[in-house]
Amino acid sequence: MSSSSPDQPVPSPRDASDPTVGLYIHIPFCERICPYCDFAVVAARTLAPAVEDRYVAAMRKEIEARSPDFTNRTLATVYFGGCTPSLLQPESPARLL
Repeated sequence: MSSSSPDQPVPSPRDASDPTVGLYIHIPFCERICPYCDFAVVAARTLAPAVEDRYVAAMRKEIEARSPDFTNRTLATVYFGGCTPSLLQPESPARLL
């Protein structure tokens, strides 16, 4: 494994000429919290509709606020991950997309 000195720039993990971008959407709700988990997580066997609605609204606001940073880029992939994304109602990922 190589390391960079303060005089050398850190290499980009992807080609800077690539116009595509991927979006990771963290879903912090999980049926149980595993002892080795390092994710930001909230334990929930079922998700209250009001909690889910607030989370989706906050994520939509965050995506909108950051969208100017990705002008002239094409969204190639959306990743839903984190804990248990399947706790969301099917309408929630659709609203995020």
